Amino acid sequence: MLSSENKSEKTRVFERTKKMRPQTVDLGELLPHDKMAEQAVLGAIIIQNSILLQILDILTTDDFFSPANHYIFAAMQEMTAQEPPVPIDELTLLSHLKSKHLLEQTGGVDYLNELSQNTPVPKMLSFMPVLFGRRGNLGILS
Repeated sequence: MLSSENKSEKTRVFERTKKMRPQTVDLGELLPHDKMAEQAVLGAIIIQNSILLQILDILTTDDFFSPANHYIFAAMQEMTAQEPPVPIDELTLLSHLKSKHLLEQTGGVDYLNELSQNTPVPKMLSFMPVLFGRRGNLGILS
């Protein structure tokens, strides 16, 4: 049987250990990123597919902080790489994500619709590399 002195010492050690355990942190609040910039790029690609080909040398899936946006950009790349390339719109993207079992992870139908509806004019994307932490110009002003 433990004496009351040993019990209280074990309790203090447990409380200190409990306080020192790392807390769960939302990395989205800590790491620099711009979700609106990511959404603008994806929405612009949905509206004007040729933009994807213009930015493939500048942006990669790793540039997308949001897992949903990462998956969507990867799906867009896969669709463009097919022979013949699959046109990217809300329906074809939805179908592609569904076939990869990624629709729920990307926010579903509502999020895909939101991307194209809340997107600035594709010509405005020339400043997006700055928001992604890149220098230069996407060259989309043509």
